Amino acid sequence: MNPTTVSILAADEINYTGAARFLSSDDQLRLVDGEQAGAAEVVVLITGEVVVADLNRLSGLRVRRAGHRRPQRCVVVTDRFDPAMTMRAVEHGVKAVLPRVKISQELLVSAVHAAGQGSAYLPSQLQRALLEQLNALRRGVLEPNGFSLAGLADREVDVLGMVAAGLRTDEIAARMWCSEGTVKNVLYGVIERFGLQNRAHAVAYAIRAGAL
Repeated sequence: MNPTTVSILAADEINYTGAARFLSSDDQLRLVDGEQAGAAEVVVLITGEVVVADLNRLSGLRVRRAGHRRPQRCVVVTDRFDPAMTMRAVEHGVKAVLPRVKISQELLVSAVHAAGQGSAYLPSQLQRALLEQLNALRRGVLEPNGFSLAGLADREVDVLGMVAAGLRTDEIAARMWCSEGTVKNVLYGVIERFGLQNRAHAVAYAIRAGAL
């Protein structure tokens, strides 16, 4: 298995050197910098306080996955993190937020490995904040416009459910009282919006998102 590539963004040389020493101890992690840093699978951000400028900086760090440019997976090590920024941080690729005062080699390495595999670690306070922000988004924006938290409209969920059940396009069209072209457009819209590969991938996405 190839090592996970990691880049470090630190406010000063001391923090950079300490993080580099921790991460270099694991042969399944490979530190990259310079031009290679932009293609790292995981970025470790070390800062005293996370501010909007930090998240904007992360938004510019994108790697190509499944044909689309996606935010890099990020592990944040910080002293202060405003819970109100939790959802925005997640949107910018943040997978873990670790308290700098409690950081250790084992904790940092474990968090980087988890982030590289797509897993997340957020303190309980930030988990609660994220759930509250998601619920507010659902109630105030998504549901009034016919969307779920998965980003799927009711009609899209219906179509994907019938695809998952093995129905053909003409059968779905007949059940929904619409044309086959409309069914194809619904599926195409989901596939394009989420950077998916085909119908099966779209069904898998809906299942993982809890929509099916």
